[in-house]
Amino acid sequence: MIFITPRTRRPSPTIESTRSLLEKWIASPERPWVDNYAILLRSTLSTLNGKARMIGIVGAVRILENQGDAVEIAYGVLSDFWGKGYSSEALRMFVEVYWDPKRKLGIDL
Repeated sequence: MIFITPRTRRPSPTIESTRSLLEKWIASPERPWVDNYAILLRSTLSTLNGKARMIGIVGAVRILENQGDAVEIAYGVLSDFWGKGYSSEALRMFVEVYWDPKRKLGIDL
């Protein structure tokens, strides 16, 4: 997958710069407000020898804590997969899981 830098809309020039950008989008003890997931195309629909293919991301970033449960949701899918319903399906699933009351209680879904 080629990572496009948000500011320039050009491919990231190196693996190191891609890694640095992606690390900002991964939840960690220092950044617990980040919640992103891969959008994977099932192997039965892919040509990757039985392996799922990452075709995009979906996630949320919680806004300032003093604003309650406000979040910004974002998603992106490779252009080869536009218009096929993958974004809608991923977003629908993400919203259902993200706001499930069991999730706030720490129960695996």
